[in-house]
Amino acid sequence: MFYHNALDIVTLAALATELAGAIAGVEADGEVPSLDLFSLSRIFERAGVREKSVSTCQRALAAGLPPTVETRALWQLASQHKRERQHDRATELWLELTRREPEFAVKACEELAIHYEHRQRDFAAALRFAESALERLRAKNFPTAKLPGLNRRLERLRRKSARAPQASF
Repeated sequence: MFYHNALDIVTLAALATELAGAIAGVEADGEVPSLDLFSLSRIFERAGVREKSVSTCQRALAAGLPPTVETRALWQLASQHKRERQHDRATELWLELTRREPEFAVKACEELAIHYEHRQRDFAAALRFAESALERLRAKNFPTAKLPGLNRRLERLRRKSARAPQASF
C-alpha cells in the first residue's frame, strides 16, 4: 500500500513538472504541440484564467488539431465568447459548428436559435435554426431528452414569427 502511494506521489511530481514546462512554453510562445495547447486551454478555463484559455485555444486551432478535437476546441471557444458577451464571435463559431459533427451541430443550432430570438430579435432566423436542430436530432436518432424543450421553443418562435411585422421590399 505504501509503495503504491509513493508511486502516485512520484508520478504527480513528474506530471507537475511536465505541466509547468508546457505552461512555460505557452508563455514564452515556444513550440508546444497543438493537442497540448488545447489541453492547457481547458486547464486554464477551469482555473478561471479566461484570457489565457482563449489565446491558448486559438493557438491550438491555428496550429492544427485533429477534426474531432478541433470541433471541441471550436465549441469551447464559442462558449467562452458567449460568457464574455462577445456574441458576434460566438455566432461565427456556432455557424461553423453547424457544419461539423452532429452532436455539436445540434447544440450550435440551439445556441443560434437562442441568439437570434433573444439578442437579434430575428424570429424567422431563430425558427430556422430551431427547426434545423430538430431535424438533426431526428435524423441521427439522438436521445429525446432535448425534444420537449426544443418543441416548446419551436411553438414559441412560430407564434412570435406570426406576430412579427414582415419586412417589405
